Amino acid sequence: MKKREHGTVEPDTRNYVAKHARCFNKAAKFEDRKKALKRGKVKHKGISPYQDVALAAAA
Repeated sequence: MKKREHGTVEPDTRNYVAKHARCFNKAAKFEDRKKALKRGKVKHKGISPYQDVALAAAA
């Protein structure tokens, strides 16, 4: 905390977003979703309507 001339206390002005940005903002490799679906990747555990299309395209 910084002190002003008149004796009141001013809170520190820190940017916590910028402080931790390097930890979280990382480059990621692009994944082609259409190719991944053809290979059998399932985004959710439930039944996907796109799985039927991917199976039909593979056959």
